[in-house]
Amino acid sequence: MIKRAVKLAKAKSRHKYHRHVAFIVDGKRTVSEGWNHEEIHAETAALRNAQYVDVRGMEVVSIRWTNGDRIGMAKPCKTCMAKIVNAGIRWITYSDSTGKLIRMRV
Repeated sequence: MIKRAVKLAKAKSRHKYHRHVAFIVDGKRTVSEGWNHEEIHAETAALRNAQYVDVRGMEVVSIRWTNGDRIGMAKPCKTCMAKIVNAGIRWITYSDSTGKLIRMRV
């Protein structure tokens, strides 16, 4: 998933400093993808792209790729976290500033 996230971040995200990608996954199946653009965060974009899917109980995976060509902190902001909770997502996995993936129950 990291390779796919980096590829999408480089290809789709147009943020000046941080290219951020989020996936909504159900087990090993990716249900939706989103990336940051303009003022839309990647998690919000992924939720919008899954608007016709019941995402309750699924997981959001959020990864940031920096201009320094490394993985960065991608913990969702408070607004995105509220949207994730309201959608019924149960798990969030995000990259930290060391490149490690952190998984937590929502």
